[in-house]
Parts: sequence; C-alpha cells; structure tokens
Amino acid sequence: ESEGCALPAIFLEKLAFFFFGGSGDAQSVSVPSSLPKDEPPGLWLARGLSVGGLFGGRGGASAMGSAYSALVGGGATAASPAAAAGRNLKRGRAASHSANRAKEIRARFQARAASSQAAGGEEGEGHKVPGGAAAAATEEAEVASFQRHQQRAKRLEHAEEARTLVDLGRYGVLSTLSAAEGFPSGSVVGYGAREDNGLPIFVFSTLSSHTGDIDADCRCSLTVTAPGFRGASDGRVSITGRVFKVTDEARAAQLKQEYRAKHPNAFWADFGDFSVYEMTELVGVRLVGGFARAGSVKPEAFMAAPVDKIAGFSAPICGHMNDDHAEQIPLYVSFYTGMKVETAKMLSVDHLGMNVEASRDGQTFKVRLPYPEPAKDRKGVKDQIVSMSRAVAAAAKADEDE
Repeated sequence: ESEGCALPAIFLEKLAFFFFGGSGDAQSVSVPSSLPKDEPPGLWLARGLSVGGLFGGRGGASAMGSAYSALVGGGATAASPAAAAGRNLKRGRAASHSANRAKEIRARFQARAASSQAAGGEEGEGHKVPGGAAAAATEEAEVASFQRHQQRAKRLEHAEEARTLVDLGRYGVLSTLSAAEGFPSGSVVGYGAREDNGLPIFVFSTLSSHTGDIDADCRCSLTVTAPGFRGASDGRVSITGRVFKVTDEARAAQLKQEYRAKHPNAFWADFGDFSVYEMTELVGVRLVGGFARAGSVKPEAFMAAPVDKIAGFSAPICGHMNDDHAEQIPLYVSFYTGMKVETAKMLSVDHLGMNVEASRDGQTFKVRLPYPEPAKDRKGVKDQIVSMSRAVAAAAKADEDE
C-alpha cells in the first residue's frame, strides 16, 4: 500500500473512453498505472482539467497523463510546467476556473454513469461503456434536431413583433435627460400607442420631473417589456424619438381618447394640471426578443407594421392550455422539435405559432412552435392546436403499432 493503490491501466483507459464518448481521443490519453492510496480515480480526471481541459478542448487530452505522472511520480519531469500546475492544484491554489470545471466533470460523470447503468443492465456486469456512448449520441442527435427546428421556426418579423409589444403594453420606462443634473433619468409612465403608427401618447402632470425634462429637451426613449416579463429571455423593445406637448386642443382631445382607451380608469387625465404629449418623430427602434434574437427596426418599418391581433388573446388561451391540457404541451415540443422535454407550458401565442417554456435535465429554455397553418382569429388558434394534438396522437399510435 505504501506504493499506492495499484489500478489496471485498462480500467483508466475505459474511464477515459467513457468520458470522451468513444470519439478516438481516448487513444491519446496517457494514463498512470497506479494512484496514491488516498486518491480516488476520479481525482486523476479532475487533475486533467487544469492541463488539457477534458471537456474544454480535445487537444489537451494527451497532456493530462504526463501532468499527473509528474505530480505523483516525481523524477526528471518534476520541474516541468505541467508538474508545477499539478502541485498548485494539490495545494489548493488552482484558479476558480479549475474548481468550476471540476464541478462540471462530477455532474457529467454522474449523468453519464446513470445513462450507462440504465443501458447496461444489472450491477456486476461491468462498466457498460457502449451504453453510455449510445445515450450520449442519442442526446446529441436530439439537440441537433431541436436546433435545426428552432432556426427555421416561423416567427413574427421584427417590425411586427416590436409594434405588437408596444401596442400590448400599458406602462414603460421613459428615459429623459434630466434638466437638473444633465444625466439620463428613468421614470415608469403610462402610455397609449396610436392606432395609425404605434407611436406613444402620454398624459403628464406638470409636477412630474420627466415633464420638465421633456419641455427642456424633447429627446427621450421608451422601453416596453412583454406581458409577464421576468428576465433576459423575455421580449422588450425600446423606441427612441422626440416628444412634444400637444397644444392644439382638438388634437389633444383626440389623443386623450386614444390614451383613455388603454387606461379606462385614468379619470385624472382630465385634471387641469395634466397635459397630453406625443412622440412625433421616431429615430430608432431596438427589439430584443430573448436570447439570440435581437435587432434594430427602421422607423418607417415600425410605423407601417401591423399589430398581431392574436397576441392579445395570449393570457386566456395559454391559461386554458396550461390548466386543462398541460400534459399535451411537452408532447408538442418532443414531436415537432425531435427533443424530449420533461415539462412545458405555453407563454404566449400569435397568428403564426406559440412560445413555450420547457425544461430538460434541470435547464429551462424557450421554444418556438409554429402552427401547421397560420391562424386568422382566436378560433383559428384553437383549430391549429387541435391539429397539433391529432398529429401527436397519430405519431404515438404509429409507434405502438410498430
């Protein structure tokens, strides 16, 4: 035992094969023939992270064994950079990057070990490497199918989505240049989108600081978030332009009616110290529809874009599906994207499809599911969802028949 815990090299080779998934990179991994008695085999893999990065880059795999040999075997290589890195890790001075990678490897080890055991049968039959590799290959194929589906999934055009978000919104963050300090200042304000071009209408009190800011400098922006906004993966849009007080009484009365249509309880809009303001010049629109979906919209495209008439029914449609047909939504995701998920719920709908939040292996992400055909109205959405359910059922029956 003073020589260390002797382990067959073939065991460590298989362990490396397990993690590299049989890609051929395992052949270049140099494995030690023995380990110190107080070191488990898993630590050999963890040490490789600081040298080659077992999952971060294939090219460092061959250096992993030599670094370990320098660490536990001493000899002429003790002064090499790899040995120094090993000593630093052993003494607890490794960078936080190495610690995070060690956590990752443990998590992947557990996940793949579970897959291998499930595919390999009962305990005692040996380490079922092929089963683990097969499970990993299946997972990679599902993820690739999901990515292909999402890349070509039909979505609203940026201009239409931006115009729809502004139309659905009732409140936003108005950013002005402070007349007092000269720095940007933000205020949560109510607004109403004009029906003809989507530009915002405001009713401001003379007592509000942003009112004085706009009177002094008309440049501002309004940021609006999607209904139910919770974080960076949810949609938002910022429109930038110039806002002016409406001095024509007839026009002010007309715009106030449009504002009251979005804020029916805004009785204070008729008070004498409140005035109507409107954005008359749009200079920029920036849409962020979630992760990896963002872009600028030309002002003329925004003002000419239609408002999606189905999006306004998202709350009742999604509420009904999530409450009464929750078991169907994960099946939609699996059938249309080719990737199985554990849970899923509908977030919103439009005339082209639905936006879903799904979870798999502890990760939550957004999924776009287009309808088989565009929906023309609320009933059309119901018809498309029924078609999706029938397609899923037909596929399940075909699998049973096979």
